[in-house]
Amino acid sequence: MITAGLALLMASTAQAVPTLTTDGACPGRALMELDDLTPGGPVQLLMSTLGTGDDHVAAGPCADTVTGIRGILTGPRFVATDLGRLRLTPTLREPLCGYTLQFLDLTTCELTRPVGLSDLETPDFGDPAACRGGAESVAVAPSGTMSICDDPSDVTCEQDFAALCPEGWHLCSLEEYQARNDGWMGSFPGDAPTTLGTIHCRGVGGRDGAGHQTFYTGDALDWDGASFNCHYGSSRDTCVTDYGCNEQSSAALCCAPSPLCGNGVTDGPEELCDDANDDDTDECLSNCTWKNPTDHGRGC
Repeated sequence: MITAGLALLMASTAQAVPTLTTDGACPGRALMELDDLTPGGPVQLLMSTLGTGDDHVAAGPCADTVTGIRGILTGPRFVATDLGRLRLTPTLREPLCGYTLQFLDLTTCELTRPVGLSDLETPDFGDPAACRGGAESVAVAPSGTMSICDDPSDVTCEQDFAALCPEGWHLCSLEEYQARNDGWMGSFPGDAPTTLGTIHCRGVGGRDGAGHQTFYTGDALDWDGASFNCHYGSSRDTCVTDYGCNEQSSAALCCAPSPLCGNGVTDGPEELCDDANDDDTDECLSNCTWKNPTDHGRGC
């Protein structure tokens, strides 16, 4: 009985090894989620440009702990939540892609697995120029995550513009456009169409119909002055309008899905909401923006 009791006590006090899961791209935005940390405890980021190895922590409460990297560089400290979790969504620049990271729980001196940032790969969202419904791609952003799809026959109704986007893509929100338009310069061939993004409901509870986030392109693709609006009239569920089929001469601004949208946490800069699903009929749309922006303090 004494031996069994000691075994039970040792099992109950054994420290869990923290886990680390990652997603995203380098360069680009990444998601790093840690679990099984000491609740409310400090966590140290360790970095290396030399890759994996067995160097020891030099100082601090976990001095002499054997790590999984070599040439240790000390990064910032973080604090775990009361549930023993830590969630980071850094934007990774090109120089960081050669680093290997590891996180150290400073209370238990347990380590996560090492992760090489070069192993983070850009998700494959397919060909950004593969517009559908007979549309043609007249411009693709340098990031490859935005494309302008235009129906040359001008028969597609604006409320159906999402069907012109590449498979799995959607009409862009303003936040997505602002986060992805770096370096997008150029001109359209011929007459430049006005470009339409997400369809939002207008007014409180959508009582005033609906309208697209509208980008007035002129002849340039560098629209740094773009601001939130619901200008070109449209229709969507719960805020149907009687415009009928209109604005066929416009084009669709299409965005690839974000790896972070749908994880249940609102991640900036592209998201205004995140309800952990890709349902495009509820209040938080599948591109993580509001269907009824006026209900959330953003007039439309």
